[in-house]
Amino acid sequence: MALFITDPAVIALTETLLHVVLWSVIVFRWSVVFSGVMRSSGTLLAPMVLSLICILGVQLPGAIWLSQTRLGLTGI
Repeated sequence: MALFITDPAVIALTETLLHVVLWSVIVFRWSVVFSGVMRSSGTLLAPMVLSLICILGVQLPGAIWLSQTRLGLTGI
């Protein structure tokens, strides 16, 4: 990050956010793999419905709730 940003406060915030996002990406990748397996078998409706339920029912409310707590930007 230091190649692109020179402000130490921004670099510290960026490192914190990257550490949080790392674990989210690993979990999200597994859902993409399972969705791809179902789509390759010819099932199209189930992966779409599961993805919408996860995004609208888990990720969006979770981001709203975590952003309103003391976590702020890191919660999102």
